[in-house]
Amino acid sequence: MATVIISCRVEDSEQWLVSPERDALFAAFGMTELRTFVGALDPTKVALVVEAPPPGPDEEAADLRVFYASMAAHPAVLEVLATDGVIPGTLEYLVER
Repeated sequence: MATVIISCRVEDSEQWLVSPERDALFAAFGMTELRTFVGALDPTKVALVVEAPPPGPDEEAADLRVFYASMAAHPAVLEVLATDGVIPGTLEYLVER
């Protein structure tokens, strides 16, 4: 598994923290062991640390960018992002190297 940090801005971090759908949604993409973080000085900044399936031996960084971009555009993901109060256009992915 690869460790991935997913960060974004939200309207209300308390609403985001109690998301009932996040674990199931990320599990559908093979991501497990979600840990949540909220900005100490700015509670609208939040992040997840997840364990994700590692890229295959033939996948390159460009392929991972396509994967994360397509995941962020997936209808089920968009629905959960809206429910969780994620501000559009603020998702960022950092992949462990």
